[in-house]
Amino acid sequence: MDKVWDEQIKWARENDRYFEGETRKCLPNLVFEGSMCFPEDGIRLFHTPGHTTGCISIYDSMDKVLHTGDSWGNEPAELQQQIAAYQQCDFEACISGHSGPHSKEKVFEWLATALTEAQK
Repeated sequence: MDKVWDEQIKWARENDRYFEGETRKCLPNLVFEGSMCFPEDGIRLFHTPGHTTGCISIYDSMDKVLHTGDSWGNEPAELQQQIAAYQQCDFEACISGHSGPHSKEKVFEWLATALTEAQK
């Protein structure tokens, strides 16, 4: 993030994309590899590369909600990794970065379709 920040902000401003007003770089103060759990809260964060290599998903086991953010993969290996990771979560609803809540069945239907398309 630190290495590409200036270039990405310049591009976004030149193309009138993503934000308005002042933008300030705030680098993460907590990083992890693989996954990180908060057992007392029923929360697990885990790596699901897709839109960017640093994408994560968040599983809330208490509310049975999977937050995928912007982590939908494009490559077969990414999609297979996501499918395997999401199968480990007992979720009832999935919230992505660009749409409302969806059922577990719909998420796996989309991922299967995306994987089939990516493998062509």
